[in-house]
Amino acid sequence: MTDAAEAELEAALREGTPIIGGPHALELVPRDVGDESRLAWIERGFARVTLRMITWDGPRDQPARSILDIREQEIVIAPGDTRDEPPGRLREYILGWADAVAECLERVPDGACLMPVDLVFPRVFELKRPRTREQFTGALLVRSRMGRWMSEET
Repeated sequence: MTDAAEAELEAALREGTPIIGGPHALELVPRDVGDESRLAWIERGFARVTLRMITWDGPRDQPARSILDIREQEIVIAPGDTRDEPPGRLREYILGWADAVAECLERVPDGACLMPVDLVFPRVFELKRPRTREQFTGALLVRSRMGRWMSEET
């Protein structure tokens, strides 16, 4: 990944997170890489992040609520080699992913046991058809990806 692509990824992650939906919040955990703190880093050819999912005992508009669960995982968010991609496509992918996660978290049935990795599908970036934020959101919300976690209601 070029320095420009890494900067684009970092900026898109800052723009798209934290992600809040229903009683859930998904946030990025910074990691020290060398002399700086980064939201994403390249390791073994892939862009990686640490995601923390917090589940509350009620919706965000409830005045008094408690944390029920915290889950944190280091995951691959995107391929590390984006040299052949048009400028801006990585940003569109990350923001489309953030939109899809927000919609999914709003519609997760009560009692569903999600891990952060259940909400990340980096191979979608390799699809040729999606180019825009909206197209990536649609590709991520199909039943074989995030759609499996969403209830039919709402």
